[in-house]
Amino acid sequence: MKAKFAAIVSLWMIFACAVSAAGHSLPRINDSHDPFQLYGGCANNFSGFIPKRSHISAVGETLKNVTAIDVLDCREFDGPGGTFLTPCPTGSPYAYCVINQNDGLANHILLGILEVTPDNDPLGQYGGCVPGAGFRAKAKLLTEAVLSIRDVDNIVVIDCHAADGPGGTIRVPCPVDRNPYALCLQNHDDGIGNSVMVGVVGSYGPGDPYSLYGACYTDTGFRSKASLVTEAGKSLDEVAAIHIGGCSPSFGAPKQPPQVVPCDTAAPFPGTYDYCLSTKSDGKGNNLSIGVITNIH
Repeated sequence: MKAKFAAIVSLWMIFACAVSAAGHSLPRINDSHDPFQLYGGCANNFSGFIPKRSHISAVGETLKNVTAIDVLDCREFDGPGGTFLTPCPTGSPYAYCVINQNDGLANHILLGILEVTPDNDPLGQYGGCVPGAGFRAKAKLLTEAVLSIRDVDNIVVIDCHAADGPGGTIRVPCPVDRNPYALCLQNHDDGIGNSVMVGVVGSYGPGDPYSLYGACYTDTGFRSKASLVTEAGKSLDEVAAIHIGGCSPSFGAPKQPPQVVPCDTAAPFPGTYDYCLSTKSDGKGNNLSIGVITNIH
């Protein structure tokens, strides 16, 4: 499986470089938030493509808690090689940023790395925007806007101050600066004294380790798939994907730590996963099995 993963990446790089050599315009691949996506074509017609995540390991970081890697700047190489930490744009939501002025394939690249934190956890709270204002679940903003929380990685509070208008959560334009938001929401009076605007970071696919799962029955709650890996004593440093193998109600069973189980019984497509986990009750009313893919080759 790991060899297959590496082969797919290699094929992507060959294809992308061929497209650049053919003289196509800068590809939309640079708009992707997916940490496992490529970037490149920054100098049209002659620069190549490289996995964004390669710059994370270059500065001694891992993919643990990383929900997005955004291309903030992409142009022709103009300096020495080497990837280094650099300040992020003021007011951006990124945990850290990295720069490389010559990545070896003629690109100058600036990347913003977003991580899930207590402040942007989609299952966390917002509030206290002014003294005396209350707190409530950020997920309520999605519910009020008739949106699902299932495919969400982060909810970032962009602005928070005293209530200053009518209640109700609506979609609004996101900031014009480069950002990871799929959409933005505003509530000028949430009923507990806050006016809040948030940016919602969506998952990049069904295997996204940090997307949420839940509502496997009418009254079961939501959790991050990644939380099951840590509860099982496994590392998130090299996790590339987590797929749901099955999800059903736990029927009142007490919470059970996830256990390593044979993948041929826990998840579809045997041979695809590096390991699989299962729990009869995750503490939110769900009986769940997952298949985990790592990028250790």
